[in-house]
Amino acid sequence: MVNVVLEEEKEENKEIVEEDLAYGAGFFDGDGNIYVRKRKGKKEIWNSTYSIATSIGNTNKDVIIWLKDKFGGGIRNHIKQKDYHKQAYQWRISDKKSYNFLKLVYPYLILKKYQAKLSIEFYEYMKNNGKYICGGKKLTEYDLFKREEYRNLILSFSGDGENFKTKTEISSNEYENNIFMSYCAGIIDSEGCITISRNSVIVAVANTDPIIIEWLKSNFGGFITIHKSKKIKHKDAYFWTLKCANSLNFLYKILPYLKIKSEQAKICIELQKMKVNQAGIKITDERNEKMKILKEKITILNKRGI
Repeated sequence: MVNVVLEEEKEENKEIVEEDLAYGAGFFDGDGNIYVRKRKGKKEIWNSTYSIATSIGNTNKDVIIWLKDKFGGGIRNHIKQKDYHKQAYQWRISDKKSYNFLKLVYPYLILKKYQAKLSIEFYEYMKNNGKYICGGKKLTEYDLFKREEYRNLILSFSGDGENFKTKTEISSNEYENNIFMSYCAGIIDSEGCITISRNSVIVAVANTDPIIIEWLKSNFGGFITIHKSKKIKHKDAYFWTLKCANSLNFLYKILPYLKIKSEQAKICIELQKMKVNQAGIKITDERNEKMKILKEKITILNKRGI
């Protein structure tokens, strides 16, 4: 196990274990954003300023607070558009904190690995070449061009394409099992669903980028379905689904690292144990009633968006 101390927070002795970094990478691949803020100078002689920023949005406040405690930054509440919408929260960091975060989770990222690489390079370029005007002198045309080039690359990057797949694919053999499953727990907590359908345990992940979906299938089996978008401005959605024994084995492995959907995982594991009908053991009405209660519990949990 590797402990990491954030450079700018050594005085607070903030330690982050490797499982935290892997989980954070998985959650960030699922719900995170990387962008570049551009602010025009207030005066004509001043250049526009650029800064990298990262954010994660989720309806679970506890995991947002966890991110802030581990990596710094701030939290803000999103204004609900409809009364029936769940309250959403956003964790945000920028500049050096964003750079530190991306450097820490970079080894574990899959979907946003190349975008993170560009952002790290961009920050280091600005640090080495002056972020703002220096000594009252404007930045050169080349410096301004490079900043805009990096900004457009980072904002337009989608993760599609064979060139990017080779840069983002990792194998389960590359990491110790706990690190690998910590990443998967982050993906499930951010983009996944754990539920029960017709007495079968189902684990599913949806994403508009096929890379992470194909990666999950190649490591854990299951199957992929594609939901074609009916609107031009919307992307197609890719679904990875794991059922029955495979889903139960997967839940056993990620359970210690789940932060949001641990209760759903526990219920599914318990129900699956009750469902197993050993030779000569009769399924009683009492056991059927217990299974019904478990299914109702998971339905309530998923409705609450936990």
